[in-house]
Amino acid sequence: MKKELYTAIDNQLEDMKNMSQKIWEYAETAFEEFQSCELQKEYLQKKDFM
Repeated sequence: MKKELYTAIDNQLEDMKNMSQKIWEYAETAFEEFQSCELQKEYLQKKDFM
């Protein structure tokens, strides 16, 4: 089980790094993170999470 978990995380690592970088570049102020929210929503939809 532990190995499968690490593999699942590793499979998402590059996407997470890219998303993190984009969110940093957006530099949105607190409670106004509209672009960041949209980016995360699209990612979750793409992964059939939502």
